[in-house]
Amino acid sequence: ILIIPPLIVGSSLADDIGEKSAAYLWSRALPRWVIVAAKVIYLVPVIFALAAVSATLAWVIARDAAGVDVVDLGRTLVGIAATSLAASALTVMAIVLAPRFGVVIALCWLLTLDVALGGRAMGARVIATSFSIAALAEGRDVAVALVSAAVITIGCLAVALKRIDRIE
Repeated sequence: ILIIPPLIVGSSLADDIGEKSAAYLWSRALPRWVIVAAKVIYLVPVIFALAAVSATLAWVIARDAAGVDVVDLGRTLVGIAATSLAASALTVMAIVLAPRFGVVIALCWLLTLDVALGGRAMGARVIATSFSIAALAEGRDVAVALVSAAVITIGCLAVALKRIDRIE
């Protein structure tokens, strides 16, 4: 799940900014943040659908052998939804802050630092999107995981939408 947002959201937004096609869109009457928000709004469901189909297929295959039930699948899908949104927001922030290297920065963050922080037993793990998906899928620290995903999403989008007005 952590690879998909930088590849889909990141490449879409980075291409617009890097190739200056965003300048054309930004010359219209709409505020710049609307264009970024629209990309997130229509791409996050695609990311969720891709991951949800994969998780559902894995559940269908493993439900009898591993002893997982529908509740486990439901918790996993909630975790995928929260993580898709948080990882996409983090990717948008990376793209807006560093348009040329945003996808690489987002991938490096999500696949190294985020996973390392999320797997720790310390308090810093709550700033990792990987903590949210694991906690929600396992049904532990559900409130903390949802708040963590919400804070990551809101914080990253706030930084990105504030900074988008300064990109030329």
